[in-house]
Amino acid sequence: MCLHLKLIFKGEEKIATHGKLQHKLVDNRIFAVRTLLWGIHQLDDTSRDAWPILESGHHEFSYMIEMPLVNYPPSFYHPYVSCTYTLFASLERPGERPFQTQHLTLDFQPIVSLTPSILTNICPIRQKIPLPAPAFDISVVIPQQSFTVHQTPHIPIRLTMPSAVAAAWQTQLPITVRAKLQRLIKITHTTIYQEDCTTIGRLEKAWTPSTQGPVLDLRLPLPRRHPSDPSSTLHPTMEYSKKFRIQYYVVLSVKLRPATRLSSSTKHAVTIPIHLATLDQGTKTPAALVPFTHPEVLADDTMLSKPRFLPPPTSHANYLPAYDPHDNPPAYILV
Repeated sequence: MCLHLKLIFKGEEKIATHGKLQHKLVDNRIFAVRTLLWGIHQLDDTSRDAWPILESGHHEFSYMIEMPLVNYPPSFYHPYVSCTYTLFASLERPGERPFQTQHLTLDFQPIVSLTPSILTNICPIRQKIPLPAPAFDISVVIPQQSFTVHQTPHIPIRLTMPSAVAAAWQTQLPITVRAKLQRLIKITHTTIYQEDCTTIGRLEKAWTPSTQGPVLDLRLPLPRRHPSDPSSTLHPTMEYSKKFRIQYYVVLSVKLRPATRLSSSTKHAVTIPIHLATLDQGTKTPAALVPFTHPEVLADDTMLSKPRFLPPPTSHANYLPAYDPHDNPPAYILV
């Protein structure tokens, strides 16, 4: 005997408090919804003999989940913060603790546009690298600042120095160019503030302008996703959570070696913010989409801003045929 079998779907943001590795739920859940798969909602304690019986054997309960036009944070794990979406079933039995199935973790990715309003155009970027004589500028150009995660294999970068300087390059020692893609995670909650900057992509190349010319093209690779390694997941830029943010930067450094050992080397770096999205080029964000931290979503006590369970669509195999076997429409032959 059992009262019912219910299905629970919940989303949670957790952070590591006071330097502890164990993540805790510090506020309310993002959402928690449930539906009844089998049984009845409630009975009096005196009516336990009337509880329905779930026969032993194999049972299938079909369902669908409709997500609202609310931008939740991505499925994410970091030693300081995590965001998880889990689905599990619970069976309530008389006189015993409810039996819960194993929690199924779902991968959720928000809708992040390639052209957010917070993005400003800062390309091309020119950075002056001082030399004894003459001084010149190396121009750093990235053709775009927004890229789609797991669909963009690399970030193109072009370095250009004046042609006259490249032709008159005296030293045979190459310029060492290093490009890094860094992910910055900021965790902020009441008295907790932590930052973690991780290099997730790097590239190094030697550049001799006198032989290779005044232009150097680089392709900074983006990490590839491996299903067996959750840490390899490249998440989109995250700016609308109240607990954490995910930002990306390209750090480009140029190191010049001197012609003699008596002089010191010269190194300079430039940092360029990069935006990672989940939508392709030309795909528009739904006009009614709002972040889960929007005041209207936080104040909504109804199910309009939360996921909801729906019955599965009826299989087309059960539909009656359009015609009876003996009354098929006539066939026409072109003469």
